Order: sequence, then C-alpha cells, then structure tokens
Amino acid sequence: MGEDVVLAHGTTRAFKLTKGQRLRITTLEGGQVVDLCFKDFNQSLSRDLNGIQRFDFPKLVSTLDLDMALYDGAGEAVLTLIENHTEAPHDLLFPGCRSDIYEGELDGCRDMLASALDISLASLPPTTTFFMFVDEDMALTIHKTAEKDDYVVLRAERDVTVGLSACPDRHWCNPNPSDIKVEVLGPE
Repeated sequence: MGEDVVLAHGTTRAFKLTKGQRLRITTLEGGQVVDLCFKDFNQSLSRDLNGIQRFDFPKLVSTLDLDMALYDGAGEAVLTLIENHTEAPHDLLFPGCRSDIYEGELDGCRDMLASALDISLASLPPTTTFFMFVDEDMALTIHKTAEKDDYVVLRAERDVTVGLSACPDRHWCNPNPSDIKVEVLGPE
C-alpha cells in the first residue's frame, strides 16, 4: 500500500494517492525546496479559500500553513497539510520555474512536472513550493530554510495523482541542493 522513494536533486515523479492516504515529504539534508502540483490545482482559489478560513473574511494568503488545503478549480479540497515539522514556510505565490530561465543549463520544475503528470506545459497549473517563501515584493527570498530531516505530511481528500520535484535549481531556491524522501502512507 505504501511507497518509500528518494528523489534525487533535480528529479521529479508522480505519486498516485487514494482518499485518506498521506504523503510525507522530508528534506534529507535540509535546504532543498520541493514543488508540488496536480491536475486541476487552483493556486489562486487556494490562497482565497485559506484566507477566508484564517481571517474569517476574503483575504489572500501567500503561504500554506497547518490545516490549510490545496483546492481544485471547483473549490474542493484535494490535499490538506496535517503535519508541519519545519520552520520553513511553504509558498503559494510562485508558479515554478521553466527551463528557459536556465538557458539550457537545467530543466525547470514546471517542465519536469508536466512530463511526470503527462500533461502539456501550457495546461500545467502553478505549483505549491514547500520549504520556500516569496517576499511581498515578489522577490524569491529564502528567509528560513528547512533543516535536515524536516518534513510535512499532506492528506489526500480525494483520489489524486500528485507530481513532486526535488527542485533542480542551484542558484536561487536551494541553499543546499540535495535529495528528498517521499513516503506514501496509509490513512491515519
């Protein structure tokens, strides 16, 4: 039922989850960010609905915190952050990098996730990036990085295929480019 995979820095993979299963993402050495995406993910609606939940009125949030969900375009919760064992924030603003910004040096997370999820790059929704924060001025800024063995756990609220990348960046996002561990766990 479960899976236990180490994703090397700069690689990506899709994971099939059934309702109730949990996904644990661990930074093995710290300092590595992880991009997550699924078909029909709606980053804007996730910021809006989590803002309403947090503030009891419409206010957009820029980070994913404990007990917040990632929503699809119909406003249905798909994944909920149920454990957050890190001081590093989780970004809900940045869409993920594309290969063209690396001028042929690296594949971008968006390109790799589109391939892993078997959808076109044009159809790929923006990502959620764990262990990373984008400043209010939209500058990619690492305020607090994940430490060795920091982890998050998400619960699937419905059947979903999730794409994860151990972000390939070696310049801006990852102060310590390294591997991540991904575990698919049974229901609580």
